[in-house]
Amino acid sequence: FAHGTNFVACSSELDMGVVLLDLRMPGMSGLEVLERLEAQIDRLAVIVITAHGEIEMAVRAMKAGARNFIQKPFDGDHLIDTIEREFDALLASA
Repeated sequence: FAHGTNFVACSSELDMGVVLLDLRMPGMSGLEVLERLEAQIDRLAVIVITAHGEIEMAVRAMKAGARNFIQKPFDGDHLIDTIEREFDALLASA
Protein backbone atom coordinates (compact mmCIF):
# COMPACT_ATOMS: atom_id res chain seq x y z
CA PHE A 1 0.00 0.00 0.00
CA ALA A 2 1.28 3.46 -0.84
CA HIS A 3 -0.05 5.05 2.36
CA GLY A 4 -1.13 3.90 5.79
CA THR A 5 -4.60 5.35 5.28
CA ASN A 6 -5.10 3.07 2.25
CA PHE A 7 -4.00 0.06 4.27
CA VAL A 8 -6.25 0.86 7.22
CA ALA A 9 -9.23 1.33 4.88
CA CYS A 10 -8.73 -2.17 3.43
CA SER A 11 -7.35 -4.00 6.48
CA SER A 12 -10.62 -5.63 7.51
CA GLU A 13 -10.84 -7.33 4.10
CA LEU A 14 -7.31 -8.79 4.16
CA ASP A 15 -6.40 -12.36 4.99
CA MET A 16 -4.31 -13.24 8.00
CA GLY A 17 -0.70 -12.16 7.55
CA VAL A 18 2.37 -10.24 8.62
CA VAL A 19 2.46 -6.45 8.30
CA LEU A 20 5.68 -4.42 8.15
CA LEU A 21 5.23 -0.87 9.34
CA ASP A 22 7.91 1.81 9.37
CA LEU A 23 7.48 4.42 12.07
CA ARG A 24 8.09 7.16 9.51
CA MET A 25 5.74 6.77 6.54
CA PRO A 26 4.03 9.35 4.33
CA GLY A 27 0.75 10.58 5.76
CA MET A 28 -0.10 8.39 8.71
CA SER A 29 2.86 7.11 10.76
CA GLY A 30 3.38 3.40 11.31
CA LEU A 31 2.43 3.83 14.94
CA GLU A 32 -0.83 5.56 13.97
CA VAL A 33 -1.61 2.71 11.57
CA LEU A 34 -0.89 0.14 14.27
CA GLU A 35 -3.14 1.91 16.75
CA ARG A 36 -6.00 1.91 14.21
CA LEU A 37 -5.61 -1.83 13.58
CA GLU A 38 -6.75 -2.73 17.09
CA ALA A 39 -9.79 -4.73 15.90
CA GLN A 40 -7.70 -6.78 13.44
CA ILE A 41 -4.61 -7.29 15.58
CA ASP A 42 -5.50 -10.93 16.32
CA ARG A 43 -5.07 -11.87 12.63
CA LEU A 44 -2.30 -9.46 11.66
CA ALA A 45 1.20 -9.91 13.07
CA VAL A 46 2.74 -6.45 13.02
CA ILE A 47 6.49 -5.88 12.84
CA VAL A 48 7.59 -2.28 13.30
CA ILE A 49 10.83 -1.15 11.67
CA THR A 50 12.58 2.17 12.11
CA ALA A 51 15.86 3.99 11.85
CA HIS A 52 14.75 6.31 14.63
CA GLY A 53 13.88 3.85 17.37
CA GLU A 54 13.53 5.12 20.86
CA ILE A 55 12.58 3.08 23.89
CA GLU A 56 9.38 5.10 24.31
CA MET A 57 8.31 4.37 20.71
CA ALA A 58 9.15 0.66 21.04
CA VAL A 59 7.09 0.40 24.23
CA ARG A 60 4.18 2.26 22.64
CA ALA A 61 4.30 -0.02 19.58
CA MET A 62 4.35 -3.18 21.70
CA LYS A 63 1.46 -1.94 23.85
CA ALA A 64 -0.51 -1.25 20.65
CA GLY A 65 -0.02 -4.85 19.56
CA ALA A 66 3.22 -5.02 17.59
CA ARG A 67 4.81 -8.45 17.84
CA ASN A 68 8.32 -7.24 17.09
CA PHE A 69 10.34 -4.05 16.77
CA ILE A 70 13.41 -3.99 14.51
CA GLN A 71 15.85 -1.11 14.26
CA LYS A 72 17.47 -0.14 10.93
CA PRO A 73 19.86 -0.99 9.53
CA PHE A 74 18.96 -4.65 9.79
CA ASP A 75 20.20 -7.79 8.12
CA GLY A 76 17.86 -9.05 5.38
CA ASP A 77 18.09 -12.62 6.62
CA HIS A 78 17.12 -11.48 10.12
CA LEU A 79 14.06 -9.71 8.71
CA ILE A 80 12.98 -12.78 6.71
CA ASP A 81 13.49 -15.04 9.75
CA THR A 82 11.42 -12.66 11.88
CA ILE A 83 8.62 -12.54 9.31
CA GLU A 84 8.54 -16.35 9.05
CA ARG A 85 8.59 -16.78 12.84
CA GLU A 86 5.76 -14.28 13.33
CA PHE A 87 3.68 -15.86 10.56
CA ASP A 88 4.16 -19.34 12.08
CA ALA A 89 3.12 -17.98 15.50
CA LEU A 90 0.06 -16.34 13.95
CA LEU A 91 -0.97 -19.61 12.29
CA ALA A 92 -0.44 -21.52 15.52
CA SER A 93 -2.73 -19.13 17.41
CA ALA A 94 -5.53 -19.33 14.81
